[in-house]
Amino acid sequence: MVRVNQPLDIHHIRFYQASWGVTGMVRQAVLKIGDRTVPLTMKQSFPIPGQPWTGRIEAYLPNFTIGANGEPTTANLEWKNPALLIGIYSKEQKIATLALQAPSPTGPIEDEPWAMFFIQGGHVSTRPPFKLVSAQPMLFSGIQVNYDPGFPIVVAGVLSMLAGLLALFYLHQRRVMVFMAPDADGVRMDVGAWSSRGAQEFQSEFKKLFVDWPLAAVKPSEGA
Repeated sequence: MVRVNQPLDIHHIRFYQASWGVTGMVRQAVLKIGDRTVPLTMKQSFPIPGQPWTGRIEAYLPNFTIGANGEPTTANLEWKNPALLIGIYSKEQKIATLALQAPSPTGPIEDEPWAMFFIQGGHVSTRPPFKLVSAQPMLFSGIQVNYDPGFPIVVAGVLSMLAGLLALFYLHQRRVMVFMAPDADGVRMDVGAWSSRGAQEFQSEFKKLFVDWPLAAVKPSEGA
């Protein structure tokens, strides 16, 4: 099962939930028409009491707005201001569209829900001829599939790089240089040293190595 932040791994093929949203359809909508409660599905027709018309559920808008052409549409797929679109028909000919406020995920539907009739040439707010009790929109989930056969190599490379950085910063290099040359009294020996962390860092260790050295005729200089 694929869940948020819990990908499904099948032989190094991973399935992620990349997105989700609300479609323009409903599984079921329940209308209260007069004293009756009528469950309906998409494109299912029902009679409108007191009128020679029939209604039919045509779309579900998750974030209702009115488009530039004056028609009902959705601003985006975010579930903020849902509305149910019901087509009004007279003898199979569509005469109007009713946009009816639907329950939102943030709270129940209002006691006096808003409704709009859209007819050719404009729209008008109206008192809904029936009440929308509930609506179950169809949701969608976007799945991303990822397959990376080189993942172990990448991990090995990253670990190797970290080991190298640790060695560079915590295991510093040191070098001792001894120069010998003939002298009137025998052999002259000069000793120097180098450290990757600088002279000051290596100064104390250098002194420990050569101050008590039996062959040293003089103490090493401070600038070693």
